Amino acid sequence: SIYTFYYNGYYPDTLVNGVILKDIEYYGCVNIGNWMLKSDESTVVKYIGNDSNVICDTELNGKTLIYGSGVFKENYNIQSVDVNNVPFVNNSMDSMFLCCYNLSNVTNIPNNVTSFNSTFERCTNMANFPEIPNSVTDMSATYLYCYNLSTPPVLPPNITSLSRTFSYCSGLREMPYIPDSVTYMSEAFQHCDNITSINQLSNNLYSLGYTFYGCQNLRSVVDLPNSVTSIRYAFYNCFNLVTAPNIPESMIDMCGGFGNCVN
Repeated sequence: SIYTFYYNGYYPDTLVNGVILKDIEYYGCVNIGNWMLKSDESTVVKYIGNDSNVICDTELNGKTLIYGSGVFKENYNIQSVDVNNVPFVNNSMDSMFLCCYNLSNVTNIPNNVTSFNSTFERCTNMANFPEIPNSVTDMSATYLYCYNLSTPPVLPPNITSLSRTFSYCSGLREMPYIPDSVTYMSEAFQHCDNITSINQLSNNLYSLGYTFYGCQNLRSVVDLPNSVTSIRYAFYNCFNLVTAPNIPESMIDMCGGFGNCVN
């Protein structure tokens, strides 16, 4: 066996379909059908099949399945996934499709999911994304590097974090409506080159650090909410910005806020 050292000792690497999985979370798991499961044989940790079109199983060998985070991450073969409304550990779909470069379709996401952290990150081939359940509160890095995302999704009403959510979505042509529940948008739209205007922001937003960094075609920005305390590098390298927003009295950090805004 090949061994890799982790913080609490050496563990044997897991070999699946000729690929070595160097991840401590797979240690002690069992392979049944197309799935790798924890020793309880009911918690799915990895899809190990070769199908390009996948339907998530609800049961296996008489046991009801529950899915962990990142089940499909770094799978370069899958093109579509029917999530089949399966339950998720802690209602989290974090990193579920991370780096699935050929994925183009996902359906039947359960309506009780609360976390979409990095769910579709680097799904570079995907253009049509599923609706986000209203239960989701964390969308950090959800669409990071999704170049083909052009139409913004409807954001859940209780979302709080949009950190890096749309970073490097170069195909995005407009911003979604930002609910007042959002307080944090650090790096949310950096390098979204096709966004030309910002017409609305959350009234409870406090951080805009690096939010619109490098949005080269951004021309106008709505006045900033009075709750904002930081615009650190928020509009840096927005070369075509013509109309600047007001600066509220609450502002504490403006370092590089409008750097290289030559207009």
